[in-house]
Amino acid sequence: MYLVINKSCHLTTGQIAAQTAHIVHLMVDEIVRSSYEMYPVPEYYLKYLTWCTNPIVIVKKATIDELSRLNTEPHIKHFYDDVYDKKTNQWYNHLTVIGFYPGYAPEEHMNNFDLL
Repeated sequence: MYLVINKSCHLTTGQIAAQTAHIVHLMVDEIVRSSYEMYPVPEYYLKYLTWCTNPIVIVKKATIDELSRLNTEPHIKHFYDDVYDKKTNQWYNHLTVIGFYPGYAPEEHMNNFDLL
């Protein structure tokens, strides 16, 4: 499973932890729910079950422009959240993280991003 954090937001360590928890929760909820609602079960559910035997999560970082391009890939979830900008003393709603379902991250793109 790949997660990609928006490095343009300058999130703190705690904010990054929260964003990754949000996106993993959304993905797992959707994947598991689909196994009950669809017949036959979708391929991404079967890949998720395989991933559960060795759940590796890789967290990378990308700019907002890079995230926007990745956000068009299939089997992806994204999360927008309010982020406080200390420089302007304002809250902004940003795309903070995207997550690829296990087995669906395009490796050719993932290799271009640095580990968090």
